[in-house]
Amino acid sequence: LLSLPVFWILFYGCHLYDLQEIFYGTTEYIQVIKGVTFGVLGVIVISFFVHRQPLARSWLLLFWIFGMVFVGLGRFVLRRLIRPLFRSGRRSERSLVVGASEEARTMTETLQETGRLEIVGFLDDFSPVGEKIVGNIIVKGVPEDYARIAREEDVSKLILVPGAVSWETYREISF
Repeated sequence: LLSLPVFWILFYGCHLYDLQEIFYGTTEYIQVIKGVTFGVLGVIVISFFVHRQPLARSWLLLFWIFGMVFVGLGRFVLRRLIRPLFRSGRRSERSLVVGASEEARTMTETLQETGRLEIVGFLDDFSPVGEKIVGNIIVKGVPEDYARIAREEDVSKLILVPGAVSWETYREISF
């Protein structure tokens, strides 16, 4: 029972609860191996201070193996259940793209295919407000107004395309 908080803290430290890190390839499983390994070491340390008798090595080995298998399998199954939600657009993050160059258009089309981001508009110095850039996605305003527009559109991500904006705009937004 005392080991559960240790596992939660270690899993958090291994970025297993970070939405930017999970759902991307095999790195999540490497983090699972690290988290379970550190968790078992944490259980050994806790048992050293709490119990007078050491834990059985066979139980620790089985705990380590089954921990990696079941945590990895659970994440694999959850990934298979959640990925269709992202692709359907029901669980996507609302985003604004700063810049409307050809590079920004191509990037937007690619991001729309993944289904993880819902691009709600563009912010650009050179295109007029209301101009359609990709499909029905239009220019919402100038980059300097990103905070106000993000609030109005309930946006959680701002995607800055460095080659699509002036140096002054890039510097102002990124710093």
